[in-house]
Amino acid sequence: MIGGASLMGGRGTILGTVLGLLLIQTLNNGLDILTVPAYWQQVIKGVLIVVAVAVDMWSRRQRAG
Repeated sequence: MIGGASLMGGRGTILGTVLGLLLIQTLNNGLDILTVPAYWQQVIKGVLIVVAVAVDMWSRRQRAG
């Protein structure tokens, strides 16, 4: 998912996790600065996570065959 850790397990790194954390925190701060309502902040972060999972699954399929 975000930062390189996969839902399928086994390939995350500490650096990737830290970068993912920084990405989410930067997104939080940016949305707060833009005064986006809390509901929409959660929606945006949820969409980001869904996109990250979809990209991970797509890249696994590309490597597998």
